[in-house]
Amino acid sequence: MLDITHISHTSVYNEDWRKARLGKITASMFGCIIGKDIEKGIINQTGITYLEGLAGEIITQRPAQEEFFTNATNHGNAYEPEAIEYFANQLGMFPLRNSERGDSHRLIIHDEYSGCTPDALLSKESDVNKLFDTSGNFIKVTPLETKCPPVHHRYIKLFKCKTPHDLKIVEPKYYWQVITQMVFCGSINAYFGAYNPFFTVKGRLIEFKQLELMQDIKLFHNALSLATEELKRNIKLFS
Repeated sequence: MLDITHISHTSVYNEDWRKARLGKITASMFGCIIGKDIEKGIINQTGITYLEGLAGEIITQRPAQEEFFTNATNHGNAYEPEAIEYFANQLGMFPLRNSERGDSHRLIIHDEYSGCTPDALLSKESDVNKLFDTSGNFIKVTPLETKCPPVHHRYIKLFKCKTPHDLKIVEPKYYWQVITQMVFCGSINAYFGAYNPFFTVKGRLIEFKQLELMQDIKLFHNALSLATEELKRNIKLFS
């Protein structure tokens, strides 16, 4: 279950959201840390460069690079609410809404050095009060990550994926993004959805089940520990 103190209600893409993410290993980028030698305790050069950039963000309190939006990201942002509704309806679940603005994004602060922003947190309960455990400090939610590629061949490649293993082969960064969200949300499962409203079949939904992915979840935890220590070492150089 997810500790409610880890949930930030700041609006996505606003200044507070950007500031909260500075220097944090995020789900969308975790895949660059997982290389062929990660099981030997070695982070690849792409991952090292990423972590150096994050260390710089913590030291300077400035982003490592300018934020930019492509046609693909703009397309994805435009169709994302529609995709969330489509998949939530398929599952018979309800996205947790941010009451003050109505959207479904929640920034999850895992710890000082890591976090994620699932596209939605889904629940089988429409009544938010029923999500809480008896202590009132934890909620049971299922993260959903959606991708809405405008390019036909990219959607078809994702549509062909029926299992997490398929996705890991075709788009490993998406695979590890969902694993990260599932772990950080304390969920027993998570969903990945590829969506394109112009195709006769608009979406492909893949369920990730914790019990079936324990080996990679263990690898994830080891990689996160290695990455966090590397990040701290870089920061210490300037303390």
